[in-house]
Amino acid sequence: MRVHLICAAFPPFGKGGGPVASELIARALVAAGHEVEVLTVSEAPYEDKRGAYWVRTIGSPNIYANYWRPNAPWKKLIWHALENFNPVALIRVWRQLRRFRPDLVMTVSVENINVATWIAAKLQGLPLVHVLHSYFIICWRGSMYRNNRNCDKICASCRLLSFGKKLSAKCVDAVVGETHFVISEHIKAGVFRKARQYVIPGPIDPVDTAAFEPSVAPARNGTLTIGYLGNISPEKGLGTLAEAARRLFGTHAGRIRFRIAGSGGDGYVAEIRSRFPPETTEFVGWTDAPSFYRTVDLVVVPSLWREPFGRVSIEPLAYGVPVLVARSGGLPENIEDEISGIVFSPGDDAELARHLAQLFSDRPRLERLSKGARERARVYEFSPFSRSLNRLVEEIGQKRANIGKSTP
Repeated sequence: MRVHLICAAFPPFGKGGGPVASELIARALVAAGHEVEVLTVSEAPYEDKRGAYWVRTIGSPNIYANYWRPNAPWKKLIWHALENFNPVALIRVWRQLRRFRPDLVMTVSVENINVATWIAAKLQGLPLVHVLHSYFIICWRGSMYRNNRNCDKICASCRLLSFGKKLSAKCVDAVVGETHFVISEHIKAGVFRKARQYVIPGPIDPVDTAAFEPSVAPARNGTLTIGYLGNISPEKGLGTLAEAARRLFGTHAGRIRFRIAGSGGDGYVAEIRSRFPPETTEFVGWTDAPSFYRTVDLVVVPSLWREPFGRVSIEPLAYGVPVLVARSGGLPENIEDEISGIVFSPGDDAELARHLAQLFSDRPRLERLSKGARERARVYEFSPFSRSLNRLVEEIGQKRANIGKSTP
């Protein structure tokens, strides 16, 4: 089947886990035997052959392409308004669909590439699948997080700036979430209720994980090394980990250590540095993930915001590294509590410190969790992910069977 994979971001464009996840989807579709072309947005024309599939770009149909870079408030307002329906995006994507003539369209997030993509696909009679990686359809920030707290309901500004997106979502035949949580949040908001719903957890890249070979021996040299890898920003909950570290410093100084990998705004990074005990904490910046996981005994994902999935919560499992996750969003779905890791209350530094102290003292328990982590990693292997995507594509693609490719 010919699949047009249309993404908000795709390597080398964009940042964070979204582009990585999009690339894994492309590879999984190819592995399942489908003919794939990726379409995304860039500031300059770009095309590249990646093995069996092409990556091509269109110029941003909106007033700017890079929404990660700071922009003037008036520009942001225009950008978000156009994200509800952009006729320029409709025309550009329409032309690309006519050129490639896919049997099925799959979108992975729609920032910049626009919800007009869905309308273009629907007008051409193409089956349409959307993969959720954020809350962008129902929240203009994409996070459902504001003023250092999670949003309990859709606010007035999000209702206003998401009206067109929610209407366009009626074009979608199937929606895919990496967790049940992210799908349920959209259903509660009145989006995708008539679409077929699939939960397909994102995979761990086997290239990065050395085919799931365990390489970590827990608690080396009588110490316990706690790792964090990701963006350093308030919603990620590093403040909770910092306070837990301070609690442990008095009783376990030198024996429980912390390695913090990632980057963020200079001001917040400086604040977080000041909150961790400097004697037992190392900030290593952005680093190679496989190498990092081989140097830690545990990984903590203390997110305060409701993560739709949280790739960083599954990657350590392949190295036999248990993960402690906050009970936030989809994170608890990734970890089996007391089997492959531990689930704790978000923002509760006392509870987190207690779990870390217990794991330092109870080495057999840590060994069990390490073994459980390696077993849990099997759930996220690439081959099952590819097979699940293939079943989805075949099921939804049947809608194309009675539609000729000459559809106007």
